Amino acid sequence: MPDLPVPGLPVVIEAASAHLGATRYARGLVSGLLQLPLEVRPRLTLVVAPGQTYFSERRQKVRVVTLARDPRSAAGQRELSQAVRQLAPAVLHCTSPLFGNPHVKVPLVTTLQSLGPLIVNDPVMPAASRRAFLRAVTRTVKASRALIVASRYLSDDTARLFPAAADKLSVIPQAADDFVMGEKQTMPDLMHRLPPTQFFLAMGNPRAHKSLPVALHAFGRFFQLASALPGFDAQACPRLLLIGKDRPGYLKAQLTGPSLDMIHFTGPVKDEELRWFYAHTLAFIAPSSHESSGLSPLEAASFATPVLAAHAGSLPEIFGEDAQAGAAYFTPDDPEELALLLLRIARDQDFVDKLSAAAYHSAERFTWRASAEATLALYHHVSAT
Repeated sequence: MPDLPVPGLPVVIEAASAHLGATRYARGLVSGLLQLPLEVRPRLTLVVAPGQTYFSERRQKVRVVTLARDPRSAAGQRELSQAVRQLAPAVLHCTSPLFGNPHVKVPLVTTLQSLGPLIVNDPVMPAASRRAFLRAVTRTVKASRALIVASRYLSDDTARLFPAAADKLSVIPQAADDFVMGEKQTMPDLMHRLPPTQFFLAMGNPRAHKSLPVALHAFGRFFQLASALPGFDAQACPRLLLIGKDRPGYLKAQLTGPSLDMIHFTGPVKDEELRWFYAHTLAFIAPSSHESSGLSPLEAASFATPVLAAHAGSLPEIFGEDAQAGAAYFTPDDPEELALLLLRIARDQDFVDKLSAAAYHSAERFTWRASAEATLALYHHVSAT
């Protein structure tokens, strides 16, 4: 018996960004949309970049169209526009800012992940890249019928920097339940090369708005405080692992002293390895002073991992600020406060247990299905206006 046609709004999701946050977002959103009842579920087509192997019809159970060219190029933009015209959806949803104008006559919804490079002067980001990003966001605000952001914090920043966006913004939180339910956890090879000690975890993104030096200096101070305690054993002291690639000379430019030997970049990690890191770390450190979506802290919290977060950006909004807050906060750009929290994590199991439970309960409040329901309602709104 042939398959019956699937009802629902035809939607194209452009998931061709090279940005990890946009890829994670697209994956989570699609998983949420596919959880919706068949009678309301949209008819989805994913448009992906050449060589982008994560999205496939086998994984997502949706139609996948792979572009032949990078969508950030002029030729790639023309190819994207042609694909959308052929698919004739009711809505086109781009998961990151536009680096060109898709010449299509369907309502455009765009998700903004962060405006950090426009808020914090970043010496790592070339001036030309910053200007290109500014042009992309400006183009996105003008071309989009609706803009999705993950937090009120990012919504306020977007409206402040781009007044024309104010009436187009919808706050739809992100989630981590799809990531947590992944197939398995695999211990990375790195752990076989290190002494069998515990570790703290942070993202190794050196962009200025991520405030990585705060975590590094805090760990250096933690090591100093721990080494002054009776019975200190450097070999048994927790280490600091940073998810991502090492930049030659970066750590030595930020920190000196014996704690340097206790800090390690993981290199690129697969999802199953990242799940292992989240599940086995003493605590996840989120030092960013301009965190827009809080996706990495949410992922960690979903594994009942204690979260130590700067009281800044969207994190108090996501994890709360009352007695049941899902994170322990420190003053932004204050490594001394963070160092004391690291020391408490290492020595106070009652504190760890309480924070672990609070983090898990905070993460439980967010699901991709709920985000998908809100996003689908927005699709229907823009397609009808």
